[in-house]
Amino acid sequence: MAQGAPARAPVPAQAESLPPGWSKHYDPGTGAPYYVNPATGESTWELPTASDTANMHEDHTDNAPEIRQEHAKEEADVRFLMDMGFGSQDQCRRVLHQNGMDTQRAIDAFLSGGGQA
Repeated sequence: MAQGAPARAPVPAQAESLPPGWSKHYDPGTGAPYYVNPATGESTWELPTASDTANMHEDHTDNAPEIRQEHAKEEADVRFLMDMGFGSQDQCRRVLHQNGMDTQRAIDAFLSGGGQA
């Protein structure tokens, strides 16, 4: 993907036959698709299936408050990185995930040039 090119909008679940709640995004550096479920805070490079989602919900039923808290922290960290001017929501989320959800490591990656597309 060319630098400075506008990011593609997420593809609604119906257009991609994704389970409910999932949307498709594109990595700005590689153009590769990845999938996000903001309700659970999960993101994956693999196309999610309805059975994966059902299993995930079964596995995390007891951890729902923890999942919401982790998701809220991720969203706050992504917003922080965006507000600091490090990139788009997709770029900030990708670099945050690549750096183990550690905001300081993500900032260091952006500053060293490793977080830019």
